[in-house]
Amino acid sequence: MPGGGSVAIHQDITTQRRAQAKISHLAHYDGLTNLANRVQFLEQVNKVVRRLQSQGGCYAIHLLDLDRFKEVNDSLGHAVGDSLLFEVASRLRGGVGPNDVVARLGGDEFTVLQYVGAGGAAAAIALAEKLLGVISQPFDIDMHRLEVETSIGIVLAPEHGLLADELIKKADLALYRAKSAGRNGWRLFEPDMAQQADSRLALAMDLRKALARDEFVLHYQPVVDTATSAVVGTEALIRWRNPARGMVAPNDFIPLAEDTGLIIPVGEWVLQRACRDAVAWPSDVSVAVNVSAVQMRSGQLAHAIAEGFVEN
Repeated sequence: MPGGGSVAIHQDITTQRRAQAKISHLAHYDGLTNLANRVQFLEQVNKVVRRLQSQGGCYAIHLLDLDRFKEVNDSLGHAVGDSLLFEVASRLRGGVGPNDVVARLGGDEFTVLQYVGAGGAAAAIALAEKLLGVISQPFDIDMHRLEVETSIGIVLAPEHGLLADELIKKADLALYRAKSAGRNGWRLFEPDMAQQADSRLALAMDLRKALARDEFVLHYQPVVDTATSAVVGTEALIRWRNPARGMVAPNDFIPLAEDTGLIIPVGEWVLQRACRDAVAWPSDVSVAVNVSAVQMRSGQLAHAIAEGFVEN
């Protein structure tokens, strides 16, 4: 100041710093479980990859998906579902090593980044089996005793790749194989899984076009009265005649149709066609149509059956 002395201006930025820290935390951690989120997990994988390239070593990624978690949400509500996810996260944290990273990728999907070192696949499998046991123990949530299971897909770095997205994709293929094998188990990625996934995708694309192209046909298996040898009924059996693949067996496309939700329009087509064909039969000959559990759960089955009768 002209007459001596000075003026100092101070601003308290504590609140601002806390807000910035909170924003940064929310950007890297899951709001429900406080586990690392997908962004943070991929950053950790990329750090590991750089370490592998310079120092060597071996890591495993475990991709976990709770089996039939949707049933918990649908029957008990999302509040119970969220509490279950929180408890699952807590158990996963307690089940891994101090240097392992546990993350929630979204929904009921979790992942673990594990340093396996010289233990390789054996160490990864040992942890997967431990986590299966940890999750299978009953949960007591809001006066509900819940028993849930999980499926796990495992991939190894650098054996199966060094790109984070590539490793997650391969772990997802292994997870799908674990679920297809009956759930509540683990599968280690194998190279043929990628080829099978490509084949499955191509089949799904053809299946989507099959209805529009009128490629489905019904074969009728007769039901015969053994006393009179008279045909008293039939069972409608769907077949898929694809121009390039030939006759595709139901075992090859029905499970895929159920997984993709295409079984609902396909099932409606079967009902419509069976009713239309049965109109021309003698009145004492019945027709039976197989119905998928997916159709039963869709809530549209009664409407589809009524439509089949009304239109025919």
